[in-house]
Amino acid sequence: PEDLASSASRVEMSGPEGAFAFARSTGGWRMESPVEYPADSAALDEALKRLPAASLTGSLTEDPVRYDLFGLGRSSATRVRVLAGATTLLDVWLGKASSDFDGVFSRYEGSPGVTQAIGLSAGSFNKPLGDWLDKRVCLLQSAQVSRLDFKTSQGALTLSRSGKSWSLAGSKAALSTESFISAASFQE
Repeated sequence: PEDLASSASRVEMSGPEGAFAFARSTGGWRMESPVEYPADSAALDEALKRLPAASLTGSLTEDPVRYDLFGLGRSSATRVRVLAGATTLLDVWLGKASSDFDGVFSRYEGSPGVTQAIGLSAGSFNKPLGDWLDKRVCLLQSAQVSRLDFKTSQGALTLSRSGKSWSLAGSKAALSTESFISAASFQE
């Protein structure tokens, strides 16, 4: 499907970095295995969007003996299964980067043909556990925030909202650009 990221309800990956299972939940993706924890939904959605966007070359080989040359052996490839309910939308093996690094070698489960998926990175799905986990400490809607107080070695800073406008107050040293940026490293 063209819009794999929005159609998918479950993603299963297994490869050199381990076996991971993700399920879509209210508000994004959640890792179910090997640990239950909120997933980095943006990273998973981005990876899923890249799959149907990749263009495939013709078959490079259909000989399973040669799979290891392409990083598609069972011990080196990453298998990615994308499901919508009980329906499998995509079941593909991803190997090593192609020689010009603009794609990755791949083959569909059940098909012997190895192709090059141009526009897909070898590291898109072959990531360690920590790269798939949500890194946020807490999640707040910006409308819920009316004031932020920062304490730095140069003094205190206060960022306050009134309607849609924000104002910044604090000592002159604390208001220096470098001091403020280091104290307020956050994104909405």
